[in-house]
Amino acid sequence: MLDVELNGTATGLLAEFIERDGQLLSKASELRELGLRLAAPDAELVLLASLPGVVARVDRARQALVLSVPPEGLEPKRLEGRSSRPLPPLSPAEWGAVLNYDAFGTYTAGLPSATISPELRLGGPYGLVNATGLVFLGQRNMPAPERRLDTAWTFGEEEDLRRWRVGDLTPGGVAWSRPVRLGGVQVASDFNMRPDLLRFAAPNFAGQAAVPSTVDVLVNGVKQFSQSVPPGPFEIRSLPVVTGTGDVVVAVRDATGRQTLTTLPFFASTQLQAEGLTSYSLEAGRVRLGYGTPTTQYVSWGSSASARHGLTDWLTLQGHGEATDGLNLLGGGAALRAWGLGAVSLDVAGSQGRGAVLRDVAQTGLGSLGKRPGEASGTMGTLGVHHGRKGYNINLTATVVRDGYRDTAALFGSGMPRRVLRASLGLPLGDFGSLNMAWTDQRGATGGYSLGRVSLINASYSKSLFGALGLSVSGYRDMVRSTTGVFVGLTYSLGGYSSGASFGQEAASRTYTQQVQRPATRPGEFGFSATAQEGATAREMAEAQYFGESGRVAIAGDHSGRSTSGRATASGALVVAGGSAFLANQVDDSFAVVRTGSVGGVPVMYENRPIGRTREDGRLLVPFLRSYDGNRLAIEAIGLPADVEVEATERMVRPVNGAGVLVDFGVRKIQSALVRLVRPDGKAVPRGAMARVSGRAEVPVGRDGRTYLTGLDRQNEVSVELPGGQTCKAVFDFVAVSGQIPTIGPVPCT
Repeated sequence: MLDVELNGTATGLLAEFIERDGQLLSKASELRELGLRLAAPDAELVLLASLPGVVARVDRARQALVLSVPPEGLEPKRLEGRSSRPLPPLSPAEWGAVLNYDAFGTYTAGLPSATISPELRLGGPYGLVNATGLVFLGQRNMPAPERRLDTAWTFGEEEDLRRWRVGDLTPGGVAWSRPVRLGGVQVASDFNMRPDLLRFAAPNFAGQAAVPSTVDVLVNGVKQFSQSVPPGPFEIRSLPVVTGTGDVVVAVRDATGRQTLTTLPFFASTQLQAEGLTSYSLEAGRVRLGYGTPTTQYVSWGSSASARHGLTDWLTLQGHGEATDGLNLLGGGAALRAWGLGAVSLDVAGSQGRGAVLRDVAQTGLGSLGKRPGEASGTMGTLGVHHGRKGYNINLTATVVRDGYRDTAALFGSGMPRRVLRASLGLPLGDFGSLNMAWTDQRGATGGYSLGRVSLINASYSKSLFGALGLSVSGYRDMVRSTTGVFVGLTYSLGGYSSGASFGQEAASRTYTQQVQRPATRPGEFGFSATAQEGATAREMAEAQYFGESGRVAIAGDHSGRSTSGRATASGALVVAGGSAFLANQVDDSFAVVRTGSVGGVPVMYENRPIGRTREDGRLLVPFLRSYDGNRLAIEAIGLPADVEVEATERMVRPVNGAGVLVDFGVRKIQSALVRLVRPDGKAVPRGAMARVSGRAEVPVGRDGRTYLTGLDRQNEVSVELPGGQTCKAVFDFVAVSGQIPTIGPVPCT
């Protein structure tokens, strides 16, 4: 068993070697642990002298093996470029109910009306039930004032990154697919369950250090990573980049301060899935038509399947299929990273079948859906190029459809254009601002549907002027209708207030607008906005807002011409969980119920930010946790009464999607006192004695016979073991003093 020194650096590892005829041998597994690159099986003995370029010498005085290995004989030291902070374990889901609501009321021409949008969530250990809808009040000629939108049960399998959904759903898909709403069952991958998972292919870097060195990584000029490496080759996996383009600088610095810089341009895109990662979505059910209308119906059966797989870090394969009555569709393609172009994607699809379903749908009372398509057989192809360098980016996509091609959406009333071309350019101009342009051209339609031609050019420019002052210019040109629109705006922001002035012209219509506002962004804040518009239409609007602990409210007035109207909005949530009910702001994701026993008024912090105090019953709702991620909750124990005991001041929780968690800090009031114990002769019980109240742990006696006792009753008996082995007992009465620890004594111990 020898200590190993590799290329002049102590490894801190012991390895087992065999000496035969003056030659050293070791198992391949031992040498691999030391970092050597070998092809032999783990159990095979390897003669060190047979390895190319390897020199081994035994230092018997130090019981060490001194190894010299050339760089090509070492496995690269693997470094993770992204921080791999461990996620805490998932927190148990608490049974609870959440009722989110949005209410919008108007008063126009003496007629009041209102719309309420509720969302009900019931969650617990067995998943989440979600229901949404609309309720219309005071609106004339409304045949059905209540509308059901979505109702579904979802359940996640976190270990497999898989989610089930039963009820109303929207199928998954790929970039070129067009999902339709279904009522049925879905199983799909859900990478949101692992926030630390790198989903797209990030660039890697390989290098070599001649001596022990430090490797620093700078992305677009910002230091993102630093780690020491031993002599030899190293590899940085998953450089800490975001999607888009830029430069990575890798700096290798040795102990003498000598530094080597390597610049690596990168292009990262969500189209390229991380190597070995597979995403999928499978669903089947009945096609839902008329969503959000009184005549919503579930008609013909339909199903779809989609999958994407990162074959390598530069090639991602994908496929999609659909099936419904009278139609089968199958397509696939790939996205690859081409260093000269960025990312290139190519997909083709084909469909076959007849359009009998469309005839059945027309009989459901949902109205005419256009001409019945005949043979639904044809092909579709789409090509995309995404290029970027030094901050700018160019995106080009083209989709061409043969007349017979159909998808499920086309059979149920959504026409498909024959050709769609899209192009966009993002160009940062440094100190001169940024420019963005886009062009869309759409022509024709399949299956007898009428889709007007679209040819639209958009452009926008923005620049910061003198810090708080910003300039924005945007415009469009409709090539089909030969219309042009131009909009120019100036905004100024300071201390939460912002004001702006803008000018817009479309054809012969001009509009001038002035606005000032201060939004309410945190609980307890008031906000307002006022807008005046002149030109083709004169209009004045004003709104006052309040962001409260229990929701948001706003009231507004609008005057245009001879018409004046008012409106009021309110949003919030009612939450029932942890044995308590709360009025709160809307719960968009997960939430927590904080408990501090029977002690109220305890300050609570979320990620080191104060968010409120517990109520008198020791409860506080935190309505904005991040699901599947670590959330740090803490209480401020300083300032709590002296007779309060705290089990923990900080908890890390990781809730599942949409569920609530119970966070108990173990805060409780204790019956305690500082008791002074004396012997029958009046002298203090000596320091070092151990005192015990019945049913409690032993506590030491300190100077002057004082000891701190907890768990006291009105009458108490204390057993004391003296340093010499003798024992004595003391009896005393206790009366609690709220917020204080009383001092009792002297109490004789006999």
